[in-house]
Amino acid sequence: MGADEVLREAKKWVGYLEKKSDYKLEDFTANAGSANYTIFAKKYCDYGFGAYSVYQGAPWCAMAVTVIFYDALGFDRAKKIIDPYAYCPSGVNHWKSRGRWHSGASGYVPKPGDVIFFSDGSVASHTGIVYKTAGGMVYTYEGNTSSASGVVANGGSFEAKCYAIGAKRILGYGNPDWESIEEVNMEELNALKTRVAALEQKVCNPMIYNYVDKNMPEWARDAVSWCMDKGIVEGTGEGLDLDDTKLWCCTVLYRLAKELKN
Repeated sequence: MGADEVLREAKKWVGYLEKKSDYKLEDFTANAGSANYTIFAKKYCDYGFGAYSVYQGAPWCAMAVTVIFYDALGFDRAKKIIDPYAYCPSGVNHWKSRGRWHSGASGYVPKPGDVIFFSDGSVASHTGIVYKTAGGMVYTYEGNTSSASGVVANGGSFEAKCYAIGAKRILGYGNPDWESIEEVNMEELNALKTRVAALEQKVCNPMIYNYVDKNMPEWARDAVSWCMDKGIVEGTGEGLDLDDTKLWCCTVLYRLAKELKN
C-alpha cells in the first residue's frame, strides 16, 4: 500500500543531519552544520521542482516530505496524490485545492501517511508525515527539526516525534488519496477473471448427471441411488437428468430419512 511505502522511506531518514556546505549530502552525519544544505533539497531540484541555487540552503522540512513521497512511490504515482512544495503555506493550499484538507481543530483523527502542518500562530511554518496515532497522540517523521519536545522548526535534523492530537500548534492535515494509486496485481486479476468465467459457464450451462457413476459427485451417489429405489427420482430414456440443485435435494431427503429412522 502507498502509505506503507512512504512510511518505510521516511523511517530510513531518522537521524539525518543537515550540512554546513554542499558536501557529503547523502551521509547521515558527516559535514554536519546549520546552513540547511541537505540531500532533500538536491533531490527536490533533481525532480525538476525548482532551481538548485534557490532551494539548496533553504529550510527543508517541506522538501523532505515531498522527496520522501516521490522517492517511495515513484514520480508518476506520487504526482497523483501530492503536489511538490517547499513552502508550508503552499502545501496547505495544495491540500485544500484537492479537497483533502482537515483542520486540526475539526476533531479529525490523522491516519498513517497523512501530511501534518504546524502553525507559528499565523501561518503554516513546519510540516511532517504522520506514522501512527495512539493514546491521544500523533506520531510523526519530520525534517529540519530536533529531538527536543514540542514543535521545533529549522532544527537541523530528521526525527521521529509525537504530540497530543489536540495540540494548538497543529494546523491540520493533508490526507492523500491512496486508493487512486493502488496498483492492480495482474496475476490475481487474471485468476479472478478465470474464476468468474468458470462460474458464468456453470450458471449458464449447469452440469447434468444422467447416471450414478464417477462423474457424479461422490457425496451424492448414495443419496441418488436411495431416491431411485424409493421412486423419488425417475429416469427417462436419456438418463436421470439431474443437476446440482437436484443432487442436493436428494441428499437432504436421504439424510433426513436416515435421521428419522434413527
